Amino acid sequence: MGTASLKLTQDPERPGLILFQPPGGAAQLQQVIPPQEKRSRAKKKLGVSGSVSTARGRGGASSPRAPGLYPPVSISKAPMTLSCDLCRADAAEPIYRTREKSFTVFVCACCGLLQSINLDTGLFAEPSPVLAFPPEKDARPPASLALIRDHADLSQRLNVLDAGAGRGAFVRAFLGAAPKAELTAVEPDQGKAWACAFKERSTVVTARLEDTKFADASFDIVHSRYTLEYLASPMAVLADHWRVLKPGGLLVIETRNLRAIREDDILEEWFTPKRRFHFSAVTLANMLTATGFILADGPEESDAGTLLVAAVKRRAPKRMALPDPLEARSARALVSGYKAVRERNLAALAAVSAELTRLAPRGVALWGAGRLLDMLVRHGGLDPQIFSALIDRSPVAKTKLPYGELLSGPEILNEARPGVIVVMSDAQAGEIQRIAAECAPGAEIIHYSDLIFRALDRAA
Repeated sequence: MGTASLKLTQDPERPGLILFQPPGGAAQLQQVIPPQEKRSRAKKKLGVSGSVSTARGRGGASSPRAPGLYPPVSISKAPMTLSCDLCRADAAEPIYRTREKSFTVFVCACCGLLQSINLDTGLFAEPSPVLAFPPEKDARPPASLALIRDHADLSQRLNVLDAGAGRGAFVRAFLGAAPKAELTAVEPDQGKAWACAFKERSTVVTARLEDTKFADASFDIVHSRYTLEYLASPMAVLADHWRVLKPGGLLVIETRNLRAIREDDILEEWFTPKRRFHFSAVTLANMLTATGFILADGPEESDAGTLLVAAVKRRAPKRMALPDPLEARSARALVSGYKAVRERNLAALAAVSAELTRLAPRGVALWGAGRLLDMLVRHGGLDPQIFSALIDRSPVAKTKLPYGELLSGPEILNEARPGVIVVMSDAQAGEIQRIAAECAPGAEIIHYSDLIFRALDRAA
């Protein structure tokens, strides 16, 4: 269905939004941003009003620096006043700085919440003008749907808010499972929002979540998947979720788990620039309690990568988080351990490259030729030409990588017939191993973490 078939009308009550209605479908919302406003947003640096004092150069004005001219910045002191989003204390302590993007991770010494700040600008980790949500949102069927089934009768008429819909994985799954439900999906990226637009019983709002204004007590369920950590103020948005939920309404949150940085094989930078906040099970539970929710289910202790919880709206928000110095101490130790382990693993990349080079005569296919391969080339001195195939199932397959090698789909295994297949993925490792075993039944399948441990053993 093309855009020409849509009925478009201005919404008089919400400037900047239009209603669009597919034939036979319900009216839906689409945000219209004038080109001049788009350019203005693209140039504007977004901070958090009232909580950060922007660092300025001489003369009171901030000025960009040329690439490669950033001096080393000590993180022994915080150069600004930073109020914690959870407990509101001005007790931010810098504990870690990323190498590439000049972002520093701060821990609140009062409650233990972690957040990222760019020390060169004095701003929070800055999202794009249209917030780009992570690939996790659409990478696998939403586990949150199973959790909702445990706490809600999906055969009933339900009004549901999907806060940060991405390309609509949850929208499609939920509407398929709840035949009488009505769903409102909020997604700031207009390109992704179109994937949700033509679904029966759904309304799409293309706006930043913080800019939406829904009626009080209008939803039975609010669903938020890999969204909370990207917001300017998760506390404010959770308080608004409380407002729009009906009494006893269900909130389901899925977000990245800080505990993931304990993994022994970690290589990639976990503290990416666009994620402003970094939650542990404790800080997420404390934030839910402070905004008026009772934790009803989760998170799973066995899931170190994800925090998936269900919470129920209670009568009145508590709106106060108690000090938790033990959580702050735990966060410091966790980040300190992460830094040491990651530096050790990065140092082992040269040995991993040597191990791959040693295996090369057997014919090595690398599956998942993304950031990890790039790190091996940049930090480990790996020559990508040693591989018989570089494989990826994504749409970018059959394209050239920056170093000139061709990226192919899994079908290349039938032609290349490698003796070794190296899996460079955690999230999809099981699926990759299954397909690799079918396409190349005689090949040895090795996970990249095994190569790291081999390298560390040789070094010892």
